[in-house]
Amino acid sequence: MYTANNHTFAIIAYKENKYLEKTILSVLQQTIKTNILLSTSTPNNHILSLCEKYGIDYVVNENSKGAGNDWNNGYNACKTDLVTIVHQDDIYNCDYAEKILTYANRSEDLLLMFTDYYEIREENAILNQKILKIKRIMNYLLKFRCMWKNRFYRKFILSLGDSISCPTVTLNKNKIGLNAFDETLKNSCDYLTWVLLAKKTGEFIYIPNALVGHRIYPESATSSNIADSSRSREDLDIMMMLWPKWIAKIVHNQYIKAEESNKIK
Repeated sequence: MYTANNHTFAIIAYKENKYLEKTILSVLQQTIKTNILLSTSTPNNHILSLCEKYGIDYVVNENSKGAGNDWNNGYNACKTDLVTIVHQDDIYNCDYAEKILTYANRSEDLLLMFTDYYEIREENAILNQKILKIKRIMNYLLKFRCMWKNRFYRKFILSLGDSISCPTVTLNKNKIGLNAFDETLKNSCDYLTWVLLAKKTGEFIYIPNALVGHRIYPESATSSNIADSSRSREDLDIMMMLWPKWIAKIVHNQYIKAEESNKIK
C-alpha cells in the first residue's frame, strides 16, 4: 500500500523565477504531507534561500544537458517509488497528493498517473481553453480502469499529439527505473518520454480532476517552446514514429492549430 512516505515532489528550479515560492507553498500545503526535494542546475541565492526558509533538501546538477537531463537529475535523487516532477512556476491543488495516492492504491501495475489541469493567466484560473477541452476528450477513456493497461489506445492518443501535461504526471520509479526521461530532444523530451513509456506493459491512469495550475506567461517554458519552431519540428518527428510521414504531417498541422490558444497575445 502506498502512503505519504512513498511519494516525492521533485521541484526543478532554474535561475531566479518569481513564482518559485508559490510553487513551493502549494506542495507544502497538501492535505497529505509527502516528501519534497529540489533539483537545480543553476544554484543561486534565490533558490538556496527558499530551500533554507522552508527546510527543503536540494541537489545540484553540475553537468546539465538540457531539460530531460535536469528532470532525470531530480527524479533519480528521489528515494521514493512515486515521483512528481514539479515545474517551478506551476501550482498544485491541496488535494493533489491525496488523490494520486488514492489512485496508486487502486492500481495493480502502475507505470504513471496524470491529472487534468487548468491554466493560470495573470493569476486567473482558466479551465476551458480550446486545447484543454481537446486534451480532455483525448484522455477521457483512460479514466476507466478497464483501459489502464490498453497500450494500443494510449499510443493512439499520443499519436494525435501530446495530451499529457508534464507537471501533472506522477511516475512509478520502481516500475520504470532510473533516467525515466528522454534526453535526446531539446523541447519535446516529455512528449517522447510518454510515447516510449506507452509501449511498456503497465497502467497509464488518467485522473479527470483539474489538480494542477499550469502557468502561462511570456517567460514560461510552454510559451517559449511554442514560439520556438524547434519544438514543432520535434513534435513532427515523434508523430512520424507513429504514423506514415504524410499522415503525420496532416495530424501535426491540426495539432499546431489547437496549440494556438496557448500563445500569449
